[in-house]
Amino acid sequence: IKGDQELIEQYQDLYPMILDMVSLSDILRRSREEQGALDFDVVETKILVDNTGKPIDVVARTRDKAEMLIEDFMLAANEVVAETLNHLEYPCCYRVHEDPSKERLTNLAPLLATVGVKLGNIGNGVKPKVLQKALQKIKGTSSEIALNSLLLRAMAKARYDSNCLGHYGLAMQYYCHFTSPIRRYSDLETHRIINELIIKPNKKFDETLMHFNNVIGEICLQVSETEKKAVELERKVDDMKSAEYMQSYIGKIFNGTITSVTSFGIFVMLENTIEGLVHIKNMPDFYDYDEKNMCLIGNYSKEVYNIGDHVKVRVLDANKGTGKIDFLVVEHKMRKGNKK
Repeated sequence: IKGDQELIEQYQDLYPMILDMVSLSDILRRSREEQGALDFDVVETKILVDNTGKPIDVVARTRDKAEMLIEDFMLAANEVVAETLNHLEYPCCYRVHEDPSKERLTNLAPLLATVGVKLGNIGNGVKPKVLQKALQKIKGTSSEIALNSLLLRAMAKARYDSNCLGHYGLAMQYYCHFTSPIRRYSDLETHRIINELIIKPNKKFDETLMHFNNVIGEICLQVSETEKKAVELERKVDDMKSAEYMQSYIGKIFNGTITSVTSFGIFVMLENTIEGLVHIKNMPDFYDYDEKNMCLIGNYSKEVYNIGDHVKVRVLDANKGTGKIDFLVVEHKMRKGNKK
C-alpha cells in the first residue's frame, strides 16, 4: 500500500495504523532473530488447478510482507497465551518442538563443512543461534534449498503436549496454538480453557478445572496424530497433482538442482519446485555411494553427483497414481568447489 496514493486515500482511516503495524512487526521479527529463532527458507509448492481439478501450473509459493506481518502478531499472541496459562498453572495444549537429532546433525556436519558451516560440539547440543548462523551462511548458495531441507529433516517434529517443553525452532520457552480456532482443534481447546477458566468462570470452577486437567493429555496425543495424517495426505495430493501436471511434459528438458543423493539415485528439484528421481539404473556409469559426504561417485568416469549441483533433466515418466516422476540427466554442472 505504501506509495500507492489512491489506495492510501481509500483507506486513510486505517493507513496510520497499518504503518504502525509494519513497524511493530519488524520489531517482533528482529527480537525473535536475536533470540535465535530459525527461519527455514524451504520452497513450498503451489499447484494451480482449473474448475475440474486439473493442474494447469505449478509454481513456488511466496510469502509477501502482509502475510509475514500477520504471522508476527500471531506468534506473539500464541506466546503470550501459553505463558499466561503456564503461570496460572491452568492446563494448556502446548505446541512443543524439542531439540534436533544429534545423530542427524552429526551426519550432516561433513556436508555442511564443504560450504564453510561448522556446528561445533554437537554432543553437547546445538543452540538455535548456531543453526540460525548456519542458515544465514548458506543463504544464496547453490546448495541453499537442499541444505535447508536437510537441516529441517534433522529437526524434531513439532507436536502437542500438556507439558511446557518449549519450542526450539522459534526459540521460545512458552508456545501454544491459539489464533486459528476454526481451523485447528488445539486452538479451539485453548479458547475453551480461557473462556471457562478465565473469562467466564462459574461456581463449578474446581470441577471444570479438573475436567480440563483430565482430558488435556489425551487431546494433545489425538491432535498430534491427526496432524501427522493431514500432513501426509497433503503431501500425497501434492505428489499426485505434480505428477499429473508433468504427464504433459514427458520428453521435455528442464533445469534443476540436486536436492538429495541416495544409494539408488538422485532427487532433482525443477525451478517450478517439482521434484523427481533420477534412478541409478538410468545413469551412464556404475556408482559408489559416499554416505559421509552424501554423493555418488562414478566408477569409471569419477564424476561426482553432489547435493546442490545444477543439472538439466529430461522427463522420462510421470505416474499420477503413485505420484512418482522419473528424470534422466542430460547435462551436469558440478557445484563450485567440486572436482570431477
